[in-house]
Order: sequence, then structure tokens, then C-alpha cells
Amino acid sequence: MPETITTIAELDAVMEAATEAIVSMRYFEAERSADEALRGARALASAAGFRAMARIMLPLQEARRQRLDLACEATRRDAAAGCRPRPVVADAELDVAPPAGLWIVSPPMVAADARRLRLASLRAQSPAAIVCIEPITRARRCPVVAVGQVVLRAFVDPPADLERPDTPWFIAALEALGESAIAAARSERDPIRRVDALMAALDAHPDHERLHQALADACRDAALSARSRLRR
Repeated sequence: MPETITTIAELDAVMEAATEAIVSMRYFEAERSADEALRGARALASAAGFRAMARIMLPLQEARRQRLDLACEATRRDAAAGCRPRPVVADAELDVAPPAGLWIVSPPMVAADARRLRLASLRAQSPAAIVCIEPITRARRCPVVAVGQVVLRAFVDPPADLERPDTPWFIAALEALGESAIAAARSERDPIRRVDALMAALDAHPDHERLHQALADACRDAALSARSRLRR
């Protein structure tokens, strides 16, 4: 991939490579390429760049969906853990990728620890998904949180077994985080600012399909907005 993307032709080449990587089941390579292309397209700050961003979202979403599916499948096969998400131990080495599967980070660990583990898993090409939970509130809600360029937080019903949440609860927590980010971005009336809000949310929480789709829609709106501004 070029060190700096400066043309739509370069973006198209990267997207083609990402699509080929998905077909060949090289999902981590595809995700990395598409994510870099997304940021490169945003840097163009043009209508064409926003249109390219919308196109990039499909291979990026698919690569991440496949990665999450692999993590879920690893947990389904993990008889030693009862086929449930595993807890991350408090003294875990955060820059070392955990084994493939679903993982729960809980106090005294925090969302920044979960992010370090997620980034380590991406570097090691280990299909792992991580949910960070905070202490149960007085209203008996369970906060789930993710951090990146922004902090995302959603409140869900606690799992039946707080020590050993099951996979459906884990997936529901991922969904709640993404939906909270989408809802927050709706307050941004300017489509370009909405693009940036959703990009920041996706940086914190990449494991949500509708968040990718919301960003693609915002990019198409931003392309129209950028084009109309040029005509003034």
C-alpha cells in the first residue's frame, strides 16, 4: 500500500487488494488494508474521497465480520471454558495476543486494557473479540465500554452469571455498544462531522456491522454536501 494515498486510483487499487484478500480468506490483511484506505480517503477531504470511503466500508465490514465469526467459533470449540467467553486475568500481559476466542475484561482492568489486548490480537492475527464491563450500577445495569479516539459506553442487563457470561450475552453487549454510537452520531447535523464521529466510534469498536453501514451512509451524505459546497 502507498505510504500516502493521494489519488482515487490508489484507493481503488487498495480496495481491489482487500477484496482479493477476503476471497483468499486472508481476513486480517484485508482489514488492515481497508482500514488504512478508509483513513487515506478521509484525508482527501473531497466528494470523491467520501464516495470512496462509502465503497471501502463493504470489504472492511466483511473482513471484520469474518474475524468475529472465527472468534465465536473458537469459543464454541473451547470445551475447557465451557464454550463460554473467557475472563482475562488481572495480571495478563496486555501486549501479548490472547488465544483465539471471546474474552471478558472486568475490574480491576479497564477499557484501555481491553484495547491493548485487541490491538495485540490484530498484530498477531489472532481472531479475538473483547468486551470490557464495569461494576454493576445501583439500577442493576451492566456498563460495557470501549475506548479509542472516543469513549463508548452502553448499559445492558447483567448476564445471568456475572462470572461467566455466555456467548449470546457477549454478542448482545457488542451490539449495544455499536447502537449507542450510532444514536450519538445522529445528533451531528453536519454530514462531514457525522462521518468523523462515526469513524472515531469505529476506531473504538470495530466489531459492529451496523456501525460500518451507518458510516457508509454518512459518507454518501458527506459526498453530496462536499459537492454542493464546491458549487457555491
